[in-house]
Amino acid sequence: MNFFPPYWAKGILTMGLLVCVISDTFALDSLRMSLKDMIDKALQNSKYIEQSYLQLKETEVAVQQQRMELLPKISARASASYASNMPVYDQGLLNKPSQHDIIHYLYDSGLDFYLNLYNGHRDLMKIESKKTGK
Repeated sequence: MNFFPPYWAKGILTMGLLVCVISDTFALDSLRMSLKDMIDKALQNSKYIEQSYLQLKETEVAVQQQRMELLPKISARASASYASNMPVYDQGLLNKPSQHDIIHYLYDSGLDFYLNLYNGHRDLMKIESKKTGK
């Protein structure tokens, strides 16, 4: 009895194996992109474009911050506190102290307002220089 396959079976097996390997190689190139798609993808992921966009945003924020300097500054504050009686040791530490009466509730409030009326046209010049990026 012969356990080895005939020569034509080896040839068919070899051809089948080659077809499988070649078909996998051609299957890798199944993704097709047009030139327009490649350009769009490159523009979308460009670091230089992203950097210039961030610089534009930075100048916009700088202009907004400089404009905020022209607005008046208003601040409010308030506080409330409670104080207890203070012991006063008239006859020494070992004797009973007398109590000194004080105001128990203390309140404080305030409002501050600051407006720079004229700064020698310096603020508007800073805004213009931030807009031009100089």
